Amino acid sequence: MHCPTCGFVNKSSAPESYCHGCGAVLKKPFIDPHGEALYAVDLKRVPMKRMVAAIVRGKGYIEKVMFAPFAVWSVLMRRVSRGPWVKPRYKGSVLRYVAVSLDKEPGIDKNRLRIVTDELGKSGFVPAMDRLCETYYPGAYQRIFVGETKKVYAVASFSSAMGKSDLQIVTILKGKRGLVSVSNAFPDFIEDPGSKTIYSSSSDTRTLINALAEVAPLRMRMVEGFGLRALLRGLGESHKRAFERAIKEKNLIPINEQSAISHTAEISGAPECAVHQGVIAIRRCALCGKPLCGQCQFDFEEREYCGGCLPEGADRSGDPPLDFSGEYTPAGFMTRASIRVAELSIFFWLALALFPAGSSAASIIVYQALVIAGFIAYFQTSVALWGATPMQRLAGLTVVDASGERLSVTSTIVRTGYLLLTLIMIAPALGYLPAIWDKYKRGWHDRISGALVVTDNAPMKEKAGAIILGLMIACGIYNYSPIYDFGTKIVFSTLQNLTPPGSVSLESVWSQRARKNSVLLDDEQVISISHGKLTALGRSTGLAIWSSPAPGIEMVSGSSAAKYYMAIEEMADMTRLHAIGKKNGKEAWRVELRGKLISGPLAYGDGVRLIAGRLVTAIDNNGQIVWSQKPVETPTAIYGAGENILVETRDGEARATYVYSQKEGKEVVKLDGLSPAAMVGDHKYLLTGEGGTSLLDLSTVKIAWSIPDRLSITDSVIRPGPVLHSLKSARRMSDGMRAYSYPDGCVYTGSFKKVVVLYCAREGTLNIANATTGASLAVMQSAPVFRTKFIGEDKGGYVLLTLQPIKELLVNANLFYLEYDNRTVTVFNVGHFREEPEIEYLKGEGLLFKSSTVVGLYKTPW
Repeated sequence: MHCPTCGFVNKSSAPESYCHGCGAVLKKPFIDPHGEALYAVDLKRVPMKRMVAAIVRGKGYIEKVMFAPFAVWSVLMRRVSRGPWVKPRYKGSVLRYVAVSLDKEPGIDKNRLRIVTDELGKSGFVPAMDRLCETYYPGAYQRIFVGETKKVYAVASFSSAMGKSDLQIVTILKGKRGLVSVSNAFPDFIEDPGSKTIYSSSSDTRTLINALAEVAPLRMRMVEGFGLRALLRGLGESHKRAFERAIKEKNLIPINEQSAISHTAEISGAPECAVHQGVIAIRRCALCGKPLCGQCQFDFEEREYCGGCLPEGADRSGDPPLDFSGEYTPAGFMTRASIRVAELSIFFWLALALFPAGSSAASIIVYQALVIAGFIAYFQTSVALWGATPMQRLAGLTVVDASGERLSVTSTIVRTGYLLLTLIMIAPALGYLPAIWDKYKRGWHDRISGALVVTDNAPMKEKAGAIILGLMIACGIYNYSPIYDFGTKIVFSTLQNLTPPGSVSLESVWSQRARKNSVLLDDEQVISISHGKLTALGRSTGLAIWSSPAPGIEMVSGSSAAKYYMAIEEMADMTRLHAIGKKNGKEAWRVELRGKLISGPLAYGDGVRLIAGRLVTAIDNNGQIVWSQKPVETPTAIYGAGENILVETRDGEARATYVYSQKEGKEVVKLDGLSPAAMVGDHKYLLTGEGGTSLLDLSTVKIAWSIPDRLSITDSVIRPGPVLHSLKSARRMSDGMRAYSYPDGCVYTGSFKKVVVLYCAREGTLNIANATTGASLAVMQSAPVFRTKFIGEDKGGYVLLTLQPIKELLVNANLFYLEYDNRTVTVFNVGHFREEPEIEYLKGEGLLFKSSTVVGLYKTPW
């Protein structure tokens, strides 16, 4: 029985039974007023921006840039056509679900399912229900997760057809009917007026959780009654409201199954004739909608019919016309020329933008092979498979042979070969000129391959295509002219993701594979743990200075201020610290502590401070425990600055910060509701919490200022200066008040010297601005960047590391060499990794690099 509240399909049909999903009473079989009627979103009523974003959704950054003009063109062409452009979507006023097990479904990508489940598990979510939505077109799978506090849920949707997944984090506020949620999917065309959804495209789980915390703080969420059943009821009511509103406003229109199939064919690729398999259809029957080629369509009273639907009395004596002058219209020379110029311009622009300068001979061979393969795939394979290049198809053009059918593979190879000759020789290029005066607009390449480029009697589409192409070319010239200058020129960049994950694409002086969390970059040497040995390597040479056995050692820490390196060995219920001499690698002493290492150790001149189990402990340079403290709450992190240390604690959702004297271990003060966010200078800490943000001066143990706004801080260490930069605003360091606002849609990624770097998602640019005033110094196009780090500088400019999120939980690292005049930046791709790599710039030596898999010294590429 179909539940009218949540949509769950129950097996029981007895009267007064209860829904197994939401618990609602099922008094009688529910008859959906919309029944099995298939509805579709009328995309003519959707803004152009949304339609284009939906088409390019799921593609990579470079693919989006390449495909966006085609998407705009496709939308315009469909809008000027007479037939509607629809996308099959819903059946019924409430979605219909059945319980399934995603682990057993054959159409689900099990690896993606595992990654999503593990990632949510790290954030405290556990699976609660698997279900299949039967009324999507096609069906969609979902896994619902419940948060550890049961005040929030996560809904992960998996598409078996596209191999993708979307995530939605959902909660409900006290006293409110609708749900509040954030999602990394594309904004839905069908919106619920009673609920609020914020879309953050391609964001990870933690980003979505943080975004939900901003719009729906924990104290505002419903505590009681928001169980799984309440969630299912809320989701069902949300869809019902959205569906009814869409029907009323005619955003959803009813269609039949035949329309759904034909329109799906239009969206996914060129439709084939229903009678002649493999022949591209250029018409549809006015009655049944059957796709028809030129050989099987009949004209009657200015409408087209198939043979089965042709009205009585119509002339059936002759076959449909095959003459190209009547059936097809030769494509105009200007339209064809503008298409070819636009195609070659875009192709060569991408080839030059992606081709790496200064690459090795092997890399150049790889790039040349990629360029040639891309050229053949676009100009030859697309014509062989679909009868036209993508841009020709969008303009309504088709390449056919003398009989009106698709070209043979041999003919397409001849045409592509001729095009390659025109790129290196002048004479073949003259062969395009006869298309100006030829009756059928054929050039030499058309004649030798036996081809015709035609348009299906659609002069309006051809004119629109020519106008759009002209605008595209004009915009391209305008964008790359001095009139419209982004201010910063990108000299070159290496093609991303050619190296295996975890590998570095730069030329190495020396390098060594390493285990996770096993490398320490010290002033004079690099400490590495690999194959059960603790080894000191020379920073400049990579040669071993000393080596000692280290069985069971998982991590090493230290600093220039510490007397020893601290090697950490973790066991089932205790932590063992080994003090290792810096010069000879010999063990000076060891000490065992109860519980696992939680945070630290912090290195001081007289010893270390750390958290193990529930104790905050100080150990001197002789391995003796100087003092221990056990806060009332559970300690989670330790921070040091000067004479005092900070200890962050947690008790459920409540947080607090203790300040202890680092020498005696005495409690100086306890700050409820605040947690350390970043160190400012040598002795100040920025604290944040539900009540706002405060600046603590550890030298005096006094709050310098407090503001009610809770700032999002991305830097762990902040240089002292007049302005403090949070994720979304700049604040005065003196009192925490707003210094200036970032441009709309821009967020902070990093700062260096007197410069701040902002990423503006709407424009897809990096904005380099004055850190004190916010005045823009330079703007450049960029892929999404979430962090910018200052590595160093030389006589020519600054060295920056930018980190970009990419698919499969990887981080892409790029080096930016920004000249002092802010006018030229050189981009070098380092590689992609599963964590943020550490890089130090050593003047005259190179880049000292550390990730979880490799450590080494690499040559500077500039």
